[in-house]
Amino acid sequence: MAEPKQESRAPLHVVVFPWLAFGHIIPFLELSVHLAKRGHFVTFVSAPRNLARLRPVPPELRPRVRLLPLALPRVEGLPDGAESTADVPPEKVELLKVAFDGLAAPFAAFLAEACSGGGEAAGEGHGRKPDWIVPCAMFLIFPAAAVAFIGPKELNDAHPRTAAEDFTVPPPWIPFPYPIAFRRHEAEWLVRAACQPNASGASDMERFWKILEHRPCPLLVCRCSREVDGPLCSLLGNLYGKPVLPAGLLAPYDAARAATSNEAAGGNDDEETASLMRWLDAQPERSVLYVAFGSEAPLTPEHVRALALGLELAGVRFVWALRETSGGGLLPDGFEARVREAGRGVVRVGWVPQVRVLAHAAVGAFMTHAGLSSLMESFLFGHPIVMLPLFADQGLTARLMTERRVGLEVPRGDDCSGSFGGEDVAATVRRVMVDEGAEVFARNARERKLPSMAESKKESSPLHVVVFPWLAFGHIIPFLELSEQLAKRGHFVTFVSAPRNLAKLRPVLPEVRPRIRLAPLSLPHVEGLPDGAESTADVPPEKVELLKVAFDGLAAPFAAFLAEACAGGVEAAGEGHGKKPDWIILDFAHHWLPPIAEEHEARGSVTVPCAVFFIFPAAFVAFMGTKELNDAHPRSVAEDFTVPPPWIPSPSGLAFRGQEAEWIAGACRPNASGVSDTGRFWETARRCPLIVCRCSREVDGTLCSLLGDIYGKPVLPSGLLAPYDAAVRASAAGAAADGERDDDEDTAGLMRWLDAQPERSVLYVAFGSEAPLTPGHVHALALGLELAGVRFLWALRKPIGEDQSPFPDGFEGRVAGRGVVRVGWVPQVRVLAHAAVGAFMTHAGWSSLMESFLFGHPLVMLPLFADQGLTARLMTERQVGLEVPWDDSGSSFGGEDVARTVRLVMAEEEGNVLRQKAREFQEVLWDTARQQSYIDELVDHLLQRRGE
Repeated sequence: MAEPKQESRAPLHVVVFPWLAFGHIIPFLELSVHLAKRGHFVTFVSAPRNLARLRPVPPELRPRVRLLPLALPRVEGLPDGAESTADVPPEKVELLKVAFDGLAAPFAAFLAEACSGGGEAAGEGHGRKPDWIVPCAMFLIFPAAAVAFIGPKELNDAHPRTAAEDFTVPPPWIPFPYPIAFRRHEAEWLVRAACQPNASGASDMERFWKILEHRPCPLLVCRCSREVDGPLCSLLGNLYGKPVLPAGLLAPYDAARAATSNEAAGGNDDEETASLMRWLDAQPERSVLYVAFGSEAPLTPEHVRALALGLELAGVRFVWALRETSGGGLLPDGFEARVREAGRGVVRVGWVPQVRVLAHAAVGAFMTHAGLSSLMESFLFGHPIVMLPLFADQGLTARLMTERRVGLEVPRGDDCSGSFGGEDVAATVRRVMVDEGAEVFARNARERKLPSMAESKKESSPLHVVVFPWLAFGHIIPFLELSEQLAKRGHFVTFVSAPRNLAKLRPVLPEVRPRIRLAPLSLPHVEGLPDGAESTADVPPEKVELLKVAFDGLAAPFAAFLAEACAGGVEAAGEGHGKKPDWIILDFAHHWLPPIAEEHEARGSVTVPCAVFFIFPAAFVAFMGTKELNDAHPRSVAEDFTVPPPWIPSPSGLAFRGQEAEWIAGACRPNASGVSDTGRFWETARRCPLIVCRCSREVDGTLCSLLGDIYGKPVLPSGLLAPYDAAVRASAAGAAADGERDDDEDTAGLMRWLDAQPERSVLYVAFGSEAPLTPGHVHALALGLELAGVRFLWALRKPIGEDQSPFPDGFEGRVAGRGVVRVGWVPQVRVLAHAAVGAFMTHAGWSSLMESFLFGHPLVMLPLFADQGLTARLMTERQVGLEVPWDDSGSSFGGEDVARTVRLVMAEEEGNVLRQKAREFQEVLWDTARQQSYIDELVDHLLQRRGE
């Protein structure tokens, strides 16, 4: 692996000071090693015996990592020599906190000396004033779920939690459908051990919050990663109101590499370790359950006996590493002899080389307390897990791992004790290792396996990708989401559009702004196109064809831009933007762009391959097919589009209806630009060597795989590109007090109205910024909402060709109090995130559906044009919503149809099924590790094929 790039600036001197628990000390040491690998200096502070028990710092880094012992003061009742939680029973940890607080004066003396420059240097850099601690950064070794669940003091003051029951439900500031909550016995521990003052005079919660409140602590660092923790990483910054940086998972890669290399040959093993490894060598591959609960887990005698009984009943091979203080004399009579004679079990009381054991080929699963460090060690080797969370954040972590189907929890009683029996242990072990379905856990664990140092991908220079969407915000926004995902992975994006479109974009995420350059191209004047019109939102539907004429006029300016970019003449807005583009990602409308890219190759220049990004769901892309398929099976009139095409396997309900079919038939005819929309689509798909589709296997099913067969080239899913960051911001704003929201008066009034409505009682109605609603449509919708009798919020774009009110006479007066109509812009994600919203009436635009499913809302669908009809069929089939029925001609619908559909979704029994299915879709979207994997696959392809 290449050496990390050294900075030209002077190296940092960082003081690192963990809490007195090895579950904290070890990840703090991992972080210190990573800082030292990058050329910085670390002073690592702890009590003397803790430092003596640390694993050795890698030899090449020892000059940069100085160990600084601070002796603990004596505290009455604390055992002599106790310096970590591993040295004391759980009930005496509070005394360890008293001793820890006694380090304040010695640490102050050390810091004063260090800042005065008088500290004796143990190596270059250690003698200089520390760069960090003053200011301070708080490193939270807990997973992002726990940090989000705790929340800052301000949110806890606004939403008080004092009893155990308060911690058994997710807090209101977490929008995700994750089961982020404690079980009753875990919540009892949290209230007793963390929320109440202990012998030190402060509660653990108060310690946490006081550090955050101090002015010199401007930064939080969390042991998490976007790949594993997903949007929780982004949520933390919004919750805590300061930068929260992920440190990554800090898995012990060096130890894993040693465990799987010749260093693990065992020449230096003591006899007990050598015997243990010989026993493992004799077992079949992936047949052994490794059982360990860390050095600090509070196992009771009852726990130990139940575990022993369960391991015996499970009938699997096992190695059990048992802490000394919870071991001797507690095992059932004859247990060790029975499992030893059967040749299937080893109990080791005391220390076990855990990473060595987990790396062994005989180990097939891991029974653990779900401590984050232990899980990271396990995932280095792809083991499924049996979980018995015992205290602290472990319950939350176990919930998340269970949801991701990499393991199962041992069932616990619902009472305050959380008791469990041997049968519970045995049944869970068998489900993970033996029973039918066990392979699912093993496969999921292997898929989430953390790459070892040896397996890490070779470093490659970042890509420069030109991204160029069609002039519609329903296209521009997902193209921007894709651009941000590329930038988050270290690549550079030049995002091309017309100037006003770029000005109207939401702000690019701060952390990726240096990597995304906005490149304006001005549209030429076209007779009949309104001045300043640059997107479909600026023109009525009948003038969109003129926008296509103007768009085609960008061919020459884009060719000039590309020629300059390929020559290296474009001024860089940041590192990477000045290099030749590696790829162009374009839209369906750019039939003229691939030939421009190909011209550079013809002139002896470098190749710039193109990928077309279809923002439509897989159903529409499959239905459209290639030009060759359409030539073989001609479709020219509306009726041809009301049946599934022959290249989609039966049975399939994929077909347009009524006015939808009329619209798609019209798209097959040339417009003012001289080219039909389907002609653009087919030509672009034909000329590009790669197709990217906004779909996922979890939602679009077999259609994802079918696309490659239909188009005869690679078709990669991008995932659903849901606006996670917007959802996080919306939920954080919703949890804030009204006076703390940064809203204009119209939005503030709207949110206050929602705040006053019962939970899940409001129907949100919106049809996007470009849907062709007629006055007749609006009239029927208004009548339907009035007849339905439900609360509603209607975000309405002014109807086409209507200067007067499109509503029935007296409508707004009659629905006042239960209905709000907002003509103009509405913060849609904020509204959908609100607890009062219970369903969404929509045109079934793909982007709008993604926003809705982030919050688990069932749908009332009124598809109007383009792909929306096929999407509505698919969503109806998946039972996440219902369509408003149109008349037999497919040209109109009535208010009674609207009212009946709304009531079915929101009020009647059928709605229960829809709500449940919508929540299942919500879980799919928030499985961000799965969604991110699609982007990773796409990036791998772009890297491998650049320049081809």
